[in-house]
Amino acid sequence: MEEDPLKTIVRMSNLVGHISVRLKHERYIASNRRALVANIVTLLVLQMMFEYNTYTSWNQIVTAYGLWMVTLIQLDVYLTFGLNYLMVLNGAVQSKNFVKLLNRMRRIIQKSHFAKTRYKRLWRITSAATLLNVVLNFGIHCAYPWFSNLITTKDELIREILLSFLVTFGDTFYIFFNAVLTVLQIEFIYIKTYLVDTNANQLEQAKLLRRTYNDAVLVMNLVTKCFALPIVYSALLLSFEGTVQLFQFFLLLRSEHKSRHDLKEMLYYLLWFVPYLVKFFVTINMANSTSEKANEAALSTRHFDDYSMKNTKLAKQINKFLLKNLHQKKKFSAFGFFNIDNSVIYTVFSSIITYLVILIQFKQLENDLTHGNSGNETISAAGGST
Repeated sequence: MEEDPLKTIVRMSNLVGHISVRLKHERYIASNRRALVANIVTLLVLQMMFEYNTYTSWNQIVTAYGLWMVTLIQLDVYLTFGLNYLMVLNGAVQSKNFVKLLNRMRRIIQKSHFAKTRYKRLWRITSAATLLNVVLNFGIHCAYPWFSNLITTKDELIREILLSFLVTFGDTFYIFFNAVLTVLQIEFIYIKTYLVDTNANQLEQAKLLRRTYNDAVLVMNLVTKCFALPIVYSALLLSFEGTVQLFQFFLLLRSEHKSRHDLKEMLYYLLWFVPYLVKFFVTINMANSTSEKANEAALSTRHFDDYSMKNTKLAKQINKFLLKNLHQKKKFSAFGFFNIDNSVIYTVFSSIITYLVILIQFKQLENDLTHGNSGNETISAAGGST
């Protein structure tokens, strides 16, 4: 039995409650939902601890950042909690689809004789990414702020540790999604490579390749059902978080007297936001690339239109295959509202820039009103003295 390249990430996803499956007799089945319930309870406990920590240090936070900025940061945290709740509930609602997805993926991997070495490499990469994810999140959120004196109290450190757990849970979902997309890409490359070399005397091979392609397309449909909702929510959350982080960065840049502490804080914002941005954009680009590989694999059968093969049985079967697949481009869809492809990246970028400009204008208006009131008070005082 070959090593399952998805084994590590499936275990991690089970552990954090994103799915509820187990392997029995070489087949995935739905398991009890104790992990899902335990994860919901864990999230509730983390949120209560976070709320208590925020309540006890509220005055210090408001003094440091201002009420308006603190409100945005708190909303950002609640939305991050919301993403984790959504991932767990999505695993419960889509439990049957996750079982179908993993079993189909397992069959595809077992039948593949093309990329055994790539699958072994995928297993190592997935394991390393899972470990690196934990190290980076706790390093960025806890170690760097603590050793650079951006946080100086235990309450602040506890707050960052809680956020690190949340981000780590969410990133596990991204790793799982990317691992599934990688398997699909490997299979579509395999199908394209062998279909191009198939001739009229290789009827059985052509049938096998078409069957493999149809299995991979069915997996794409299951991937959409299983992952679309959290990915869409992540896009909306990234738009909001990007706006908040860049606005904080803008306020620090505008401050007249920048201290070393301010420079450390600007670096922290970049360390916090850029990896999240990269992870999301890599995920969206992987989805877009997988769709392109699926369409390229279907197009690789066009050479069967050659005159020498036009009346063969294989050519007729390939023509049916072409009619079925070429007129329907393979895409990952967000419930039919829009496609999950590179256009999502441009949408997120434009949203961040738009909302950032609005926040900057509001801040400028607030400053103008504040300075205007100060000027009126000075004028009134001067008029009263005369």
